[in-house]
Parts: sequence; structure tokens; C-alpha cells
Amino acid sequence: MQLISYTPNKFVVAAERTEGIPEHAVEIEGDLIEVDTQNLNGWGVKSSAVDEIIENGLGIPVRICNSPDPHECDYNEDHFSDIGYVTKLWKKDNWINARAAITDKAAITKIKDGTWMPFNEGDWSVSGYPGNDYDDDYLMYKYIPMSIAFIMPPNKPAYEGSKFELVAAAVKNNKLQSENIIQNIKEEIMADEKDVTDPVDPTKTDGPEGTKDVKTEQKEEPKAEPKTEPKSDDVTMYTQEDFDKKLAESLETQKLAHEEQLANMTPNGDLETMLSAAKKETIDETLDKIKREKLTDEYMGMLKASAVLSAPFMIDGKLDESKLISHGEDTKMLSAAIIETKIDHAKAMVAAMPAGNTAFDAADIPSKTQDNEFNAKVSKLGVTSIDFSRGV
Repeated sequence: MQLISYTPNKFVVAAERTEGIPEHAVEIEGDLIEVDTQNLNGWGVKSSAVDEIIENGLGIPVRICNSPDPHECDYNEDHFSDIGYVTKLWKKDNWINARAAITDKAAITKIKDGTWMPFNEGDWSVSGYPGNDYDDDYLMYKYIPMSIAFIMPPNKPAYEGSKFELVAAAVKNNKLQSENIIQNIKEEIMADEKDVTDPVDPTKTDGPEGTKDVKTEQKEEPKAEPKTEPKSDDVTMYTQEDFDKKLAESLETQKLAHEEQLANMTPNGDLETMLSAAKKETIDETLDKIKREKLTDEYMGMLKASAVLSAPFMIDGKLDESKLISHGEDTKMLSAAIIETKIDHAKAMVAAMPAGNTAFDAADIPSKTQDNEFNAKVSKLGVTSIDFSRGV
């Protein structure tokens, strides 16, 4: 009878994954922005900006740029370099932490095989729109994140210590995989079989001195095999018939232990409050999605109606529908506040366009028109200007 080895520690529950992300995706998370601290570029964000950063950072793209400047693709809003998106932001101690789903299959491979995560961690840096107000230490009161870029050596992230690690691999429905369980069992069977001594064949000898005449040798009565003590390596042997039962018992034990832990962590008096809050959060998310879709429709309608706004989506003088549709899908991923800002900027640009002029004929480029107070502060640092959108 064939035996199957069953080790309880082979049944490991997968890490928690964000609901709604693609099944093939992996998730990474880590420190992103250190609050109330100057970064390597000489600026930073104040604690008063944290809530707005968390609100507007959900859904922004994560990119990897093939350029000496790792933020070049962020400046150009190059969505061909997108490899995923942010699924969560929160404040922990004096850091804003972020979690992101990596959906690009080539990027997933490079993360899992360690190419982009040497020593099991990688560097990343945020890029976004700064506010106009800042204190004497160049800490801004307002900052809207637009994207996150992977930083590869020898480049360094703007905030020293901005790192991420893999926290959830691709696991179907976040459940135990029966294929992995069976594979682990097969591996244990093979390992155990190597340790089993083959029974002695009386017809075989170890050499000339051990030669025996099998025909003339008197047959001895078979002796009872000595009983062997089970191995003490925490591996129990079961028949195929008992395996399914033992497996079910193990999973049920894990389920009960998990439910008991949840019960201890969540008093019954707080359960209704938590459920109510979760329901409200779901409603808020639905309303926000509707609002973002409505704003996106308004914004895309403006692009189609304006020759100025639609210029980036023209090919040979004709509107490229595929580029426009792709831009619309990307816009839906932004927060409502950012879409409203894009609409206001678009309206202002169209309204400021005299007949026969280009979009920038009468425009003031910020890098050319910095105010005196700003220049005075910048001169203290020994530089002529600061690009707030650069992450490195």
C-alpha cells in the first residue's frame, strides 16, 4: 500500500491582497514620502498636506523609465511606461506609505526574480504638482502626487529611505492552491522514499565470497520484521484513503483559528459600527466613481471640441480615436479633484487663446517668471531654479 506523507506546515495561507486587482498582479508597498523633512532636492511637504496627498494618490500610475532621468516619463506623462497603479496610501509614523498593484507581466517577472528588487527591496520616488506656498525650509503646504517611478542605481530616490518590498504574490482568489499542496506532498513522498532501505533479495550476493546455491539452500521460515519507530521529523504517514479527511480537518482547524483571532480582535459591540462604516465607504466609493466618470466625459468633450486641446491626439491632421480613448481611460483613474483641475486649466487655456495665435504666444512660463521673493530664497541655496516635479 502506497503511503502519503502529510506535513501540516505545508498549508500556508497566502498574504492578503487588495480586492479587485487582476489575479495575475503582485503587490508591493513601502515608505514613499517623509513628512516635514527636506529631501535631497531641498524641498518637502508639511504634515498639513498629508490628507490631500492620500486622497489624490489613489490610482496614480507606477512607472519604470528607460532614461538617465528616472522621472522623464513622469514629466511627459508617458503611459507606455506604466507597469501598475497605487491601490492604497496611509500615514505611518512620519512617513506616507503606499501600496501598488504591478500588472505588467514583464515587470512582475523582474520583480519576482529579483532584477528590480536586489536584496528583496527596491527604491521608488514620487512626482507631482507642488503648491505655491512654502515655509522658510521649503516645506510645501500643498502637493498633489501624479505618479511614482522606480529608481535604479546609481540614481537615488528624493527621500532617503523610500523603499518598497513584495507583500502579495499572484494567488487565485487568495485561497490555498490544491496544486501546490499536492506538489508539496509529492516532494515529501520522494524524500521519504530515499530514506527507505530496499528489502534484501536472497538471490543476490555482495560478491564471490557471498555466493550461495539457492536451489540447495534450506529454506528458513520467514521471520517477523522488527517494528520500526516512526520518524521524529513531524511528518505523519497516511493512506490515500485517509488523506482527504486529514486535509479537510487541517483546513477547518485553520479556519476556526482564524475566526477565533478575529473574534478576539473585534469586540461584538464594535462590529455593527465597523459594518456600517464599511457600507458607507462602499457608497462613497460608488459616488466618487460616478463623479469621476461624469467629469471625464466633460473633459473629453472639451478635448474633441477644441483644436488646441486635441493637438496632442492628432496624427496627420486627424484625431486619433485610439489615443483619445486611451487618454480617457487613464483620466478616469485620477481623483475627482485632479480631473476638475484639468478641466479648469483647459477652460483657461481655450479662453486665453486670441484668434491666430498659438497656445504659448502670450503665456508666461513659470521657469522664466519666478517672483523676487522666490529668487531670493533660491539664491541662498546657490542655484537659479528648482524643478519641483523632479523626484531625483
